[in-house]
Amino acid sequence: MVLSIFICMWLSICALLSLIGGWYELAHQYRAKSQPVGKKFYVVSGSIGWPYFPVSYSSCLSAIVAESGFRLSVLFPFRILHPALFIPWSAVETVEEGRYVFIKRCVIRVHGFKRRIALYGGAGTAVAEAFNRRPNSAFERTAGK
Repeated sequence: MVLSIFICMWLSICALLSLIGGWYELAHQYRAKSQPVGKKFYVVSGSIGWPYFPVSYSSCLSAIVAESGFRLSVLFPFRILHPALFIPWSAVETVEEGRYVFIKRCVIRVHGFKRRIALYGGAGTAVAEAFNRRPNSAFERTAGK
């Protein structure tokens, strides 16, 4: 009885965090259909949501940074309503590098998504570097003229 109550509470909390932070909302448009080839990062920390009220994913994310975009997934025990995401570079509005206390991070803004994604450490640095290396779109080249 106690175990079933615990499992129901665990699943409810994980699902609620997905809804509050916006992971589930992003999954409607950016659900990963395959695993891209790229640099893999395990035990990644990050957050998603509003700047002053993000949902924190401390050491429970996996990331793959590829030429076409980046993939995020949540470790199994927390995965309810958290399908893997693949966000192509064409959907990324901005990537800002910075620090949070003493840890490097990057803040990612996705077109049409009012909240933000933050990734810490090596995964955040790799996302920022890959975003800056991507070829500029024709719109970006002509917008600067």
